[in-house]
Amino acid sequence: VYAEIKRSSDESKSIWAVSKDILEITNADPLHWGITTFINKPLYSIDEFSVTFRRDGNNTSETRLEKINSEWTFAHPFNAQANKEKVLFFLNSLLSEKIKGFVNSPNEENSTITEDSWEVRISVKSMGVNEQIYLSSSSNDDKSARTAKSSGSSTVFTVNEDFVTKLTDL
Repeated sequence: VYAEIKRSSDESKSIWAVSKDILEITNADPLHWGITTFINKPLYSIDEFSVTFRRDGNNTSETRLEKINSEWTFAHPFNAQANKEKVLFFLNSLLSEKIKGFVNSPNEENSTITEDSWEVRISVKSMGVNEQIYLSSSSNDDKSARTAKSSGSSTVFTVNEDFVTKLTDL
């Protein structure tokens, strides 16, 4: 395998023989070298989170929990104390959820997701910073996955449909 090397300092070009391993590195799937979780927060740093489902236009259903003095409470749609162990178990499964893949082409169905086109929104407040994760509706081609996007990144990725089932259990 040969590679053309161009140095900007002297604008010269040269051709070098390089190892075939360079092809494996440059063509590697991002799942092999990237961070495979999409909520990268320490478990005990989360102070508030919510899950909102949107159906039939703008009809929404939100469940929000807040941590007040190390105790978890439901803040919406009602006010009540929550089971701390169950909340921590849910948060741990949320933080452990893996990315299934990435949208490779802007032409793929559901390759873009905006703050207006989501079906499920997850909001996580940690260390004073609020992050939103938007999930689209499942596509016609692949009912086993959904596209998603974090408010902190422009990368569109896919998650398993089973993840949405976990969210409905909240």
